[in-house]
Order: sequence, then structure tokens, then C-alpha cells
Amino acid sequence: MQSAPKAGALGARYWFHRVFKKSWLHPPVKRAFLGSAVEASACTMRRHEGTDSGDDQMLIIDPITPKQQQQVIVRTSDLLQQCQRHFGQVFKPVDIQFDLRGRSSGMYVLKNGRRYFRFNPFIFAKYFDDNLATTVPHEVAHYASDILFGIKNIRPHGKEWQAIMHTLGVEPKVTGNYDLSGIPLKRQRHFTYACHCMTHQLTTVRHNKIATGKARYFCQKCDGQLSLN
Repeated sequence: MQSAPKAGALGARYWFHRVFKKSWLHPPVKRAFLGSAVEASACTMRRHEGTDSGDDQMLIIDPITPKQQQQVIVRTSDLLQQCQRHFGQVFKPVDIQFDLRGRSSGMYVLKNGRRYFRFNPFIFAKYFDDNLATTVPHEVAHYASDILFGIKNIRPHGKEWQAIMHTLGVEPKVTGNYDLSGIPLKRQRHFTYACHCMTHQLTTVRHNKIATGKARYFCQKCDGQLSLN
């Protein structure tokens, strides 16, 4: 598990409660520096011509292939069957979408009674083996804990989720440690929020959800509710 983030860091960890929509994020992955223990898997990259300078070029990762998407689908199915055998509970197949963007590699969503997974096709492409081994079971564990305990009754990465991760044979880490160079990232304004122990940078989307009463966010370290600083 990653060490606690510094105050004001974009990677600050928090959990949240949505009034109208529940989704457990596989938290934003952090930029890794030289010497990262995680090695990128083979992936395709393409050159992106910069708009500010003719010499400005960036290598952009291509999303995962249909074959890799199928591997993710099979891996998800295998994990659900593993949960079913262990808990003696039926876990119905859920939709899988490869449309997640930004710094998160995966997300389990419960919206209007519909459950589905969202995966980031670019982060998966760059770190396919690692995400297949960690992100997929991370989100499956969220789904399984929702079915077993109810999403309103547990913490997103609480003891129930951790126990399911152990059952799946995966270390219950909350964050990843990836180099995001070449990954298309959302460009958003950030708002500074504070809890009892640190500051957090929230995106415009999450700021607006708080402002409209659709979400509340809590620090994973001190459990304090986040408020605009």
C-alpha cells in the first residue's frame, strides 16, 4: 500500500458517498519516477503532434486491442466464479466497458440498480499484465462486497473488501504506482478541500457534485468530511 500522500498532493486519497450514484474508484494512479518497480508491458505507441510548437511531439499510448479486452472479460468471469464457489452466492455477470479516462485504471459502478465495470483502455494497454492481475480483482471485490454486504453498509476499501481480495489471492492495495506518460489525461480545474489532517485536490466534477448535494467525500486517513478550503 502506498504511504500517506502529502498535503495538497493530487494523489491524496479519499472515499466518497454519492446520494444518487455509487461508484467505487480504483483510485488515481500516481506518477512513478525512475526506478519504479512496475515495468510497462509491451504496447503500441503513436506520435502526437504538439499544437504549440512544431517540434513538440509526444508518444501517445494506443488503447488495448479487442483480444486484450476479451482477456479482461475472461479474467473477470473467472474471478466471479471463484467468488461464487467460495461464498456459495450467485454473482451474476455484469457489463464491462472500456471507456474510463484519466488517472483511474478501473471503477465499479452501481447506478439506478444497474451494475457495471469501467476500465481505462490506455492504462491497461501500458500496464496490461499488472492491471489484469490487480485492477480487475480490485473491482470484482467491490462488486462482490456490494452483493454480500450492501454498498451502503461498508467502507469502499474496508475489511470486507480486503477479505475478498485475500480470497482472490491478491494483495488489497488501494493505489497503483504507474508512470502515466503517454496516457491521455483529462484536463480539469482542481479545487482545494480540507479534512482534519490534510488538504485534497478535487476535480470540477466532484466539486460540482458536492455543491449540488449529490456527493460527500471523506478522508481515508482521518475519516473527516472534506470541505472547501
